[in-house]
Amino acid sequence: SHSVVSPSVLLLHPIFGMLHLIQKSFRRSSRKMKSCEDSAGAVERDAKVVQEPKFPQFADLNDDIRRIILSFIADAPYEFELPRTRRTQNQYRPATLTSTLPLVNKSFRELVDQDSYWREALLRQLANEERDHIWKAGLRRMLPLEHPLEEDTDLLEEVRKHLGESVGHKDIYRKIFTRHLKFEAPMFLMPCSVTLGEMYGLHLFEPRYRMMIRDLMNACEDPRAARSGQPIRPGTTHDGILQPPYLIHFCLPQHLRTGSMACLVQVVWCRTYEQETADVQLMPIAWVRLDRTWCRQEYGDLFYAAATRV
Repeated sequence: SHSVVSPSVLLLHPIFGMLHLIQKSFRRSSRKMKSCEDSAGAVERDAKVVQEPKFPQFADLNDDIRRIILSFIADAPYEFELPRTRRTQNQYRPATLTSTLPLVNKSFRELVDQDSYWREALLRQLANEERDHIWKAGLRRMLPLEHPLEEDTDLLEEVRKHLGESVGHKDIYRKIFTRHLKFEAPMFLMPCSVTLGEMYGLHLFEPRYRMMIRDLMNACEDPRAARSGQPIRPGTTHDGILQPPYLIHFCLPQHLRTGSMACLVQVVWCRTYEQETADVQLMPIAWVRLDRTWCRQEYGDLFYAAATRV
């Protein structure tokens, strides 16, 4: 008897061969080649010329096949964390969808712009979340506050329905990455010991913090209600993202510098008094890493930070 090889199996041989070559090429370009000295009994270096691997048939494949091949190596920003060391934590490998594949040629750039890659990247991020739910929370901020959600609701599909078909998965990924995972917020500097999920209160009296809480409350849906002890309803940004009143609590006496850790807190209750002093209740919701800090002198030396959730 003779075994029969499926035509689809024959087709997959060049596909996986090309996938291997692409992965090998990326690994080679992402690290420096180590030089080594030939041992005394080694073959002379010029005895053989090593040819670079090539797969010219890739250009002859149709777009569907090429898209399938690239899907094996197409990853988005903040997908693959690098090994942690004492000096480096929460560092991520450059994404192939933004840092490698678009630079190959125009054809690759058009292929990796396909929305399907970004949908799969979003699904991977959602599936990989165990406790922090950064990406789920980012999706939730794209829906109205009263939007009904069941426990088994497909959150990504709900966001797509709400935003409309004109907004692709790449746009959704970008919004979560630039407005939720990474963000900017005012800073409150004071010695502290905070625990995520445990509310605490502060009395704000310094001029810079009075201006900070005034701006945060003015950005709420109903500023008058927010600053008078009533329930705080978040406002929305110009592109429809919910914007709760966030600030970054930086615990002294650690040095304020790039890479320092701090706590992102949400103002859940506020009552302001004459001269705009205020009592507030704050809920710690996430640890963040400071990427950049600056000072607004016109706000009485109020510090701001660009930060990343960790």
